[in-house]
Amino acid sequence: DNFPYLPNLNILDLSDNYLSKVPSFSKHSKLTYLNLKNQNDKLNVLFFEYDSTNNQNNNNILEIDLTDNNIELYSNKLFCSKIIQN
Repeated sequence: DNFPYLPNLNILDLSDNYLSKVPSFSKHSKLTYLNLKNQNDKLNVLFFEYDSTNNQNNNNILEIDLTDNNIELYSNKLFCSKIIQN
């Protein structure tokens, strides 16, 4: 489930694949762009969390391209800028 740890990963293009779920990128603090465009009708649910507070870039933003997917359900934490742990 977890994507291999690549400490300097900044941009990841997974477009035009057959992903049914998004791997965890929680340890990839330098990731700023994730392309998930066109997963050939396989990606319908997004339960993906990314803690931008770990992002080492100044903008603390992860841009995700979900073009040409039919997302039916997503995590309410998907668009959070900070994950709060209890």
